[in-house]
Amino acid sequence: MTTPSRLPDAATLDSILAGLDPASADMDLLPALASAFPGFSFGLAHVDGDYWRDTRTVIRPDGTRVGGLRPLMAAELAKDGGDIAALWRRLKETDLQIAEWRGTGVFVFAPTGPGAADYIQVTLDRETEWRAGPIVNRDYRPWSEDELVDPS
Repeated sequence: MTTPSRLPDAATLDSILAGLDPASADMDLLPALASAFPGFSFGLAHVDGDYWRDTRTVIRPDGTRVGGLRPLMAAELAKDGGDIAALWRRLKETDLQIAEWRGTGVFVFAPTGPGAADYIQVTLDRETEWRAGPIVNRDYRPWSEDELVDPS
C-alpha cells in the first residue's frame, strides 16, 4: 500500500465533485478520490436522513427561473388587488411550475493509521432541484395567501 502523500483538501474535493456526472456520482466518487489521493482506502456511508430546503422557486417548463415562490405570489396577488380567486383562475391557465430542493448526504472516510481515531472523514451533501408541480392546483382553489405560498 502507498503511504498517503497529502490529506484531502477542499479545492481538490471541489474539483473532483465538479467532474463527476450526477447520475453516477456515488459509484464514481471513491475511484476519483483514490486517484487524487493515493494511499487512502476510502469507504462511503450514506446518511439516512434526507432533508428538504424550504426554498421554493417558480420555473417555466424549460427550466427558466421566474423567481422565488413567496415574492412572486405576493406580487401577483397585488396585481389582482388581493383577490385570491382571481389570481388562482389566472395562474391555473399558465405553465408555471414550483421547484423544490431536496438534499441527501454521504460520509467518505479513510484510515490514516492503526489507531481507532486515526482516520479522515469528509461529509458531502448533494442537493437536487425537482419540479414539484404546477404553481397552483388546477382542481382546488386556495382560500388564503398561506395556501398560495405554502402549497401541500
